[in-house]
Amino acid sequence: MIRIPLSLWKEGDVYVSFTPALDLSTCGDTRDEAIRNINEAARLFFQTAEERNCLQELLESYGWELTENERWRPPSAPLPDGLSLNVDVPVPVAV
Repeated sequence: MIRIPLSLWKEGDVYVSFTPALDLSTCGDTRDEAIRNINEAARLFFQTAEERNCLQELLESYGWELTENERWRPPSAPLPDGLSLNVDVPVPVAV
């Protein structure tokens, strides 16, 4: 699991979720659906980057830092207006 920052807001009839830590956004008909969708998008991001052998390069390009205990920490970037929270993403690789 890894915790990523998330901003959530409503645009028209849909909820939008965005994480600057991975520059990913998704939407859903409900808040919960938007959060589930960003969770799935983040999981697939990590999985695909690992499969393509470019995870470290991508995380570094987004400002992630490798901690002393060899874990990746997302950057602290400002979030757009909206509900700000952190979500745990089930990551299929060691980060």
